[in-house]
Amino acid sequence: MDRGSGRSGQPGSADRREGTGTLADTTVMAVFSSPYIAAVLGVGVGVGSLAVARAASRLVTPDDAFLGFAKVALISFARMLVILAALAAVFFFARPGFVAFGVALIVSFIGTLGYEAFRVSTRHRPARTS
Repeated sequence: MDRGSGRSGQPGSADRREGTGTLADTTVMAVFSSPYIAAVLGVGVGVGSLAVARAASRLVTPDDAFLGFAKVALISFARMLVILAALAAVFFFARPGFVAFGVALIVSFIGTLGYEAFRVSTRHRPARTS
């Protein structure tokens, strides 16, 4: 067997070069493993998730509140699955960036949720009468 040719010696096996066997070894995954890039992606997913929830809440109308609520529930479930898939992808393919991604995701989601709650609460101030 010739070890320098890159062939495994098995019939039907593909050429393999050392260090390129897995997806985690690629340059793209190395970039996503950076804690800074992972944190930026986490913030993007957290803010994007809340933006989707805000858009979904507009589907509830007085005309058919039950159907609107069902749509919001389905969109919320899909949002949860997307977030879980993003967490799993970072965990399996870019593990060094997992903690930064998770923390940024949680902090950005809670931060934007707090901002939305504050913004909505200041909209409904009672008028003062003298």
